[in-house]
Amino acid sequence: MDPYKKTMTKACDVCGKPIKIDRFGNGKCKNCGWVNDKPEFTKKANYPNFLSLEDARKAYSEGRKLLPTFEIFLDILSRGFEMALWYNGNKYGAMKDCDVYDFYLWDNEEGFQEYGSIEEFGEKANIGGVLLKGLWKEIKKFEYDC
Repeated sequence: MDPYKKTMTKACDVCGKPIKIDRFGNGKCKNCGWVNDKPEFTKKANYPNFLSLEDARKAYSEGRKLLPTFEIFLDILSRGFEMALWYNGNKYGAMKDCDVYDFYLWDNEEGFQEYGSIEEFGEKANIGGVLLKGLWKEIKKFEYDC
């Protein structure tokens, strides 16, 4: 057997269901969606997950999907991760470029928004004039844009 293709099973760190992991410990839970991660990422969300391990366990125990709150999204963005999100069938991007925060409709220059701080982004980023923070609960799909 090829040692590079060897898989093992372990309990998911969030829901406890068995997940298949590779020799590096990587594996995604088919039950809750958690991607096995390093244990030191218990306090903050870190790629490839959108929640910290603590927040993911809490969300799962409350029957919620493992999606970021608006505050967690802002924290991820402020740490330099590029993010993509979908609203009404459209893909939007958010990124930090030096100390400027951008928000835009994917592959479209129209409506490009630029903010000087994460606080300003949080208060002013919008889709069609409606604040992003007000639309947040309607957004169900996120990705890191790595």
